Amino acid sequence: MNKKIKILMLAGSVLAMAFFGGCTAVDPVARANREDMSQEGTIVFTRPARFTPWFGNYSISQFIEVTYEHVSRNGAGQLVVEVGIRNRGPVSWTNWHQQAPKVLNIAATCNFYGTSAGALGGPIVYQTNRRTLAINRGETFAYKAVCPVEGANGYQLVLGD
Repeated sequence: MNKKIKILMLAGSVLAMAFFGGCTAVDPVARANREDMSQEGTIVFTRPARFTPWFGNYSISQFIEVTYEHVSRNGAGQLVVEVGIRNRGPVSWTNWHQQAPKVLNIAATCNFYGTSAGALGGPIVYQTNRRTLAINRGETFAYKAVCPVEGANGYQLVLGD
């Protein structure tokens, strides 16, 4: 090989390592602290693990629409949360060039709190198992969570990748 080509390949490799060295996958639920989550609403979108800040935001909040949100109590006095999650595809003019996935796989966890203010300083009294929701483009998934603890008054649904 020519010496100039070797130097160019080495320089390109060094630049690629420097550029991609800062890209790391972050588990959104493990890194979220109580103060940050307490400032959010009842439905929280976390950053996905395949987030690419330099080439566009592939956040699930760009593709998801919450169609309804109902909170009620069942006959046993348990808090019931029902949320409609719709995969609407890309709708922003800034991501017209992106191919939205036909099926979004979203992880959902619902945290129940003893206070009605949600995560504002109160401890979690019950947390549902992490569920993976597969939602086709244009369809609405009816998510439902029931808290078996009778003292629960607030909730926070965490949707992530």
